[in-house]
Amino acid sequence: MWSLIKEKRYWLYALIMIVVLGIFSVAQIGARNSVELKKIPVAIVNESGDTASQNIEKSLKSKFKDDDSKIKWISVNDSKKLTKGFNDKKYYGAFIITKNFDKNLNEQQSYLKALVVSNKLLTAKQKSASQSLPQALNDQLNASQNVLKNTPNSAKFEIRINQGMNAQVAQALTTALPTIGNKIGSRLSQKEQLAISQQGVSLTQQQWQVINNPVSVATKQYNKIPNKSVSGMAPMLLVVLSWFGAMLPAILLWRDHKKHSENNHFSISQINSQVISGLLMSIITSTTTYVLAHNVFGIPVPNATELILLLIFNSFVFYLFQTAILDWTGMSGWPVIIIVWLLSAGVMSYAPQMLGAFYRNWIYSWIPMRFSMQMINNSLYFTNGSSTMSSAVWVIAIIGVVALTLMYLSSLLKRQEKNAKSI
Repeated sequence: MWSLIKEKRYWLYALIMIVVLGIFSVAQIGARNSVELKKIPVAIVNESGDTASQNIEKSLKSKFKDDDSKIKWISVNDSKKLTKGFNDKKYYGAFIITKNFDKNLNEQQSYLKALVVSNKLLTAKQKSASQSLPQALNDQLNASQNVLKNTPNSAKFEIRINQGMNAQVAQALTTALPTIGNKIGSRLSQKEQLAISQQGVSLTQQQWQVINNPVSVATKQYNKIPNKSVSGMAPMLLVVLSWFGAMLPAILLWRDHKKHSENNHFSISQINSQVISGLLMSIITSTTTYVLAHNVFGIPVPNATELILLLIFNSFVFYLFQTAILDWTGMSGWPVIIIVWLLSAGVMSYAPQMLGAFYRNWIYSWIPMRFSMQMINNSLYFTNGSSTMSSAVWVIAIIGVVALTLMYLSSLLKRQEKNAKSI
């Protein structure tokens, strides 16, 4: 009964399980525990450029200058440049101090001064025995009342959210950036209320409205994530389907070709067969993935042809990558495929700025799936095009070429070993 436990292989199995669980916990639990918003690139655009807006810009940069700050402000001179910056995924959002910001604040200050002057002069006029004022004071009263005829506009902040970059970051910034704008407006309102209360001026409801809302905040979404897009998780899920849609064919086709090989050595023609059969299978699985995602589950697809080609491309490269490992190591290399997937699954749904330094530099930086997800993300959400598409395509293409080369080299090296043994 105890014989198996006494054998070395039993403890080898136990060691393997410890290693597997360790890798799984590092990939899944550790990565998620390291997640926090830190140094998220957000553009700050000051279109006004006068004293008040400059002070606000300096204050925001000073407040978020620490290494653990959630936001990293990046100055942009013109809001027109934001569209390209958003498409090229430079910024997750933008905080814009609009063109007439300082002008509107100055008009509000003039309005408040006119309120005080008008109130005091009217009071003085009522207390005067003749119910009149000297000409100079009467001119001031008329001037202040003319100012009060026009209610000043609120100074405006515009918030832009680059939603397609990452749904989690977009949701956080949709809350954080308007809150920043509203707090600035609240501080300005408190100063104005204090000034009015110190002067003992009574206000109408409309006048209080001006003081209570010196600043308005408008939020706009760019590169929107549409409904039924699995809360922005569609690109990751399509990569998941592509990976597993390549893994099973890679194993099955490798085993089938192995049965027809001589002494477990693949010939060039057999590797050619692996490549061709794998490409055909990639077309089948990718088309199936598209039909399920779009036609069955209703995920919006702006460009069906582009998405299908991207799915085929990525699935085929994943197939080559996995087959290269199997051709070199056999089924003993299969755990490498699983480890690559486990490490990828733990980090690729997060923005790199959300990950701890270890996961960002040592896992996220090299996993191939993130480049695939970037391609599909661009296709689904960045319909105006993104410069990150070409770089991601090149990376995946290089991985595919290297994997394909290794497949053919494995056959060549094994042939050399076989010939060496026969000598």
